[in-house]
Amino acid sequence: MIWVCLTKRIQFTADYYSKKTTDLLLNVTLPPSTGFGSVLQNVGAVQNRGFEFQLTTNNITGIVKWASVLTFTHNRTKVLDLGKEADGSPIAYKEIGPGGNWFPMIVGQSMSQLYGYKVIGVYQTNEEAVKNGEPTKKAGDYKFLDMDGNGVIDGDDRITLSHLEPKFTFGFNNRIEYKNFDLSLLFVGSCGNDVVNEFRKYNITMNGNWTPSRAAFDQRWRGEGSSNSIDKPSVNSGSSIRDYANSLWVENGSYLKLRDITLGYNFSSALLKSIKISAIRIYVSAQNYVTFTNYSGYDPEASWNVTAINGWDRGVYPSMKSVTAGVKVNF
Repeated sequence: MIWVCLTKRIQFTADYYSKKTTDLLLNVTLPPSTGFGSVLQNVGAVQNRGFEFQLTTNNITGIVKWASVLTFTHNRTKVLDLGKEADGSPIAYKEIGPGGNWFPMIVGQSMSQLYGYKVIGVYQTNEEAVKNGEPTKKAGDYKFLDMDGNGVIDGDDRITLSHLEPKFTFGFNNRIEYKNFDLSLLFVGSCGNDVVNEFRKYNITMNGNWTPSRAAFDQRWRGEGSSNSIDKPSVNSGSSIRDYANSLWVENGSYLKLRDITLGYNFSSALLKSIKISAIRIYVSAQNYVTFTNYSGYDPEASWNVTAINGWDRGVYPSMKSVTAGVKVNF
C-alpha cells in the first residue's frame, strides 16, 4: 500500500494485490478400470491481480465547503491450471457449476466467460448455408462463424465471446455544505465490461411465442439482401440462438449511475435551545434514480445469483429506485 499526503487538502492511497489460489476442489476424471467416472480432488490454480486507488480532496473550504472521495479499481483473474486427465495430459477446458458449457473454465483466460458461437449475419441463400457447413439451415437463418475453417459448424467452432471483467470500476462521492444546508452525491460506474443478456434470445425472436423489440422487428430478414442482422419470422425463428450460447447475447455493460443524492438542512442550535432539543435535521434523498448506459436490459448491474459469474442477466430484478424523506431529532 502507498499512502501520500500531497497537501493538507489532498490525500492519495494506492494498493496493489496479487493472489494465487491453489488446490481448487474440482472433479478429476478417473481411469475406466476404477469403475468410477470421477472424484473430487484439490487440484488447479487461479490468479487474481489488481490495484485500487483512492483520492481524497477538500476542494473548497470556507462558507461553502466541498469534499470529495474518488475510488478507482482494476481487477483481473486468470485460470492457471485445471489439473490433469486420467492419462496425465493437462486439462485446458472444464465445465464447472451452474455455468456449464456456457461459462466454462479455460486455462489462460479470465474465469467464467461466455463461450459459444459467433453470429456473423443471416444467410441470404440456401446455398450459402450449405457452403458454410450448416446444411440444415435455410435462407433467413442465423449464420455462425466457421472458426476453424473446416467447412463444418460444430463444437470446435466455439470461442470466448465476452469480457465480463471491467477495465475499471469507480466511485465518486461528494459532500457540499453551505451554512445549514448539505448536499451529498454518490456516483458509481463501470467501464469496458460486457453483460450477457440472455433475454436477447427472446426479444429478437419472431416465432409468435414472444414479443420482439421494435428494433428487431424493423431489422428482420424479409428476403435476399434485405437484412443481415435479425433472422426471418417463422415458427423456428431464433431456435439456434436459444439452444446455443452465442454472440447476440453479449452487450456493452458500461454505465454511470447516480447511486444516491441527499439534500439536508440542520436547524441552528440557537433556535433549538429554547425547546431543549440538541439537533434537528430534515432530509430528502433518492437512490438509483439516474443511469447512463447503452445496455438494453433493465439494469447493467443486474446479475444472476451465481457468484462466480458476474454479469449474467437472466431477468434478475434491477436495482430499486426509491425516494425517501425524514426527520432526525436528537434530545
